[in-house]
Amino acid sequence: MAGAIATYLALISHLHFWHEKPTKQWPKDSFLGLFSTLQASVAWFTTILRALILCFVAEAINQLRWYYTQHSTAGRRIGFLQALDDASRGIYGSFTLLLSRDFLNWSSIGCIITIAAFLIGPLTQNAVKQETRANDPVAGAKLNVAKVYRLVHSNGNANELTAQANIEAAIVNGWGHYASLQFEKDDRMMEKVFPTPLICPDKSRVSCSWRNISNLAVSYECATKPIRLLDLDKDYELNMTASMTRPKDSALPKTEHPLIIHVRATGRPREKNDDYVEHAECALYWRIRNFSKAIYNGTLYQEDTKYLPDLPVEHEGSSIKWEISKSVFEVMNGATQGLSTSMSSCFNRTILRNPNSGKLTYDEMATRMFRDSWNKKADKSLNKLALQKTLTSYVKNVALYTSAAIRAQSDEKAPGYIHRREEIYVIKGLYLIYPLVVLVLSILFFLVTIYMTWTDEIWKSSLLPLLYHGFAEPFPDNLETMVEMTDEADDKAVELKSDGEKGLRLYEKGQVESRMPGTKRGYQTIIPLEPYGANRNEE
Repeated sequence: MAGAIATYLALISHLHFWHEKPTKQWPKDSFLGLFSTLQASVAWFTTILRALILCFVAEAINQLRWYYTQHSTAGRRIGFLQALDDASRGIYGSFTLLLSRDFLNWSSIGCIITIAAFLIGPLTQNAVKQETRANDPVAGAKLNVAKVYRLVHSNGNANELTAQANIEAAIVNGWGHYASLQFEKDDRMMEKVFPTPLICPDKSRVSCSWRNISNLAVSYECATKPIRLLDLDKDYELNMTASMTRPKDSALPKTEHPLIIHVRATGRPREKNDDYVEHAECALYWRIRNFSKAIYNGTLYQEDTKYLPDLPVEHEGSSIKWEISKSVFEVMNGATQGLSTSMSSCFNRTILRNPNSGKLTYDEMATRMFRDSWNKKADKSLNKLALQKTLTSYVKNVALYTSAAIRAQSDEKAPGYIHRREEIYVIKGLYLIYPLVVLVLSILFFLVTIYMTWTDEIWKSSLLPLLYHGFAEPFPDNLETMVEMTDEADDKAVELKSDGEKGLRLYEKGQVESRMPGTKRGYQTIIPLEPYGANRNEE
């Protein structure tokens, strides 16, 4: 019993020591590889604990054999004594006793403990879990941020400014992005197609984070109820134009955001009559975009991304400025003009239709892409907002791609933190309650059994008492096989007592339960018992 208590305490101390310790600190080659993992060491502890519990519980069950033979007024069947011996040997004997007619006795508690002890190992090993933990963050991560935009290409002429080639490429990519064609908008896809430059150790179990980062960005706004801003002749199927000014009769709300371009379109989808005309209107602005948190673990995810509300804009000669939390954002006027020119060339689209043959003439292949998207949307929506929804999708993607390109070209970095993750052992204390309950019950069972048998001889599981203190009367000669002895044991009740002459002997009681005909374990009546073996000797 003391060994079981010590083993359980050692198991608790062992697990407490390794709680939240990195798995890589475990000595892989300890004890000739027998303890290759923490779970393996727990298996050894629980095996020892189970063996020690079963040891003193079995001794207590065996001691109860002699207690029942001495302190039972009606005596005990010899078969019950054999059942107690079987129960002390393992699960099978314990189950057999619990399912027999003699299960209502104190020894049944020992049988339950014996069965429960075999579950200690599997359940206790569940206490050991391996989880991933992030260590304390350290500085060192960097992320591109855009606070100043001055990229412009003059082509040798100050009056013909355009955006630089990489920005124009982003505009074209935004126009041709698959989401424009399929109307599946996912801002995170922009990060996969146009990743933001950053510095973060590209290793497993490492991530980086940034908080409260603001960038210059291109935003957009489109009309919910577009109005007619362009005329559409019968020779046109689509007329789309872009400019750096906002029409006076625009359906868009007035705003102080610096305008980049204003796009308006009028069109007649296929298979519609000349009187059916759709309208669309969108505008692109300079805005400040903020995200509260960004995490990089192979892909950059920005959380709670939003445009900051109306901010005071300062127009200082050749640039426009915003000041936010001691950070200054600036866009050069020439850069805005160059970006507007490049975007206008992307959004100036026309589709001519021959009124006689119906043949369409496209100014560019990109216009054909727009028409296909428009017609798909028209087929699905069956309303006059198909052109507006199509234009909104294209404008959004151009804005996102352009913002990503501007941010990628910036030389300014925002500091962040590096988080290193590692596997640790986590001990779930709930699973350690079960072996404790089994241990406590086994100790109580053992102590109560000692109290019950305190005045009796301590014979326990020894075979010697049967040799020295056997049956008072001789055995019948015909009891040779196990079947015969088992059947006879079920019929005979005995009592361990001393007659003063022969000492302690097993004496047969005066009554016995008679088996029902044709059965081995069924009992029906109680009849007087003749002297042990008398009839058999006469036969």
